Amino acid sequence: MAIEDIKVADIRHTLERMTERGVVESAHRALQNINQILHLAIITERVDRNVAINLSSLLPAKQVKHLAAITEPKRVGELIRMIDGYEGNIVTMAALKLMPLVFVRSLELRQAKWCDINLAEGMWKFTLTKTSTEHAVPLSHQAIRILKDLYPYTKDREYVFYSDTSSKQILSENTLSSALRKLGIPKEEMSVHGFRAIARTLCHERLYIKPEVIEHQLGHKVPDALGQAYNRTRFISDRIELMQQWADYLDNLKQG
Repeated sequence: MAIEDIKVADIRHTLERMTERGVVESAHRALQNINQILHLAIITERVDRNVAINLSSLLPAKQVKHLAAITEPKRVGELIRMIDGYEGNIVTMAALKLMPLVFVRSLELRQAKWCDINLAEGMWKFTLTKTSTEHAVPLSHQAIRILKDLYPYTKDREYVFYSDTSSKQILSENTLSSALRKLGIPKEEMSVHGFRAIARTLCHERLYIKPEVIEHQLGHKVPDALGQAYNRTRFISDRIELMQQWADYLDNLKQG
């Protein structure tokens, strides 16, 4: 159809067909794309108005999907023991062991570079993928030990974690997920991203860490009293203490 011939009914009919199939998220994305196209059509004088602009009220609300995560302390201890018993590729094993200790997203861990990690100072600094802001991760003694054990294997490469099937590609998300499944951890119970939820929940509920310190360490934007957003060094001394306290807590859970 010519863009000037498209009517509200045409778009509504298409969206209704999508929601009837149950692809609500796709319907929301489709409407967003249609709005962007029609907005450009107005700017370039192809149409006089955006006939899709008020159609979002017709769509069901998006369902919020929470990533699976274990947050019961005893079960977390079992999870850490299972990870410690992993006998696969050494790079995958190191990534699995480090993931609970650093509060970062899976992609941020898998894209970690040796040049960003200072083992002597116990600090890892990099740019957050989601917000493009600078971030600092204080490394606990336990995290440093894992990285030192891995260092001889990947020290001559740019990235810390490489694929076990290709020396030119970083470790994949599927590799970490598959490793959890091989350990007998079902996807309905625990996802790779779930380690952040574990840290956030238990640091607050069991270690009584101030929420703003936890949120800063997770890399979330947390405005202060003056409305200033997150910066890399905010609460850094508290965060150094937090990361060691958290690693020690996980060790205690692991020991039962």
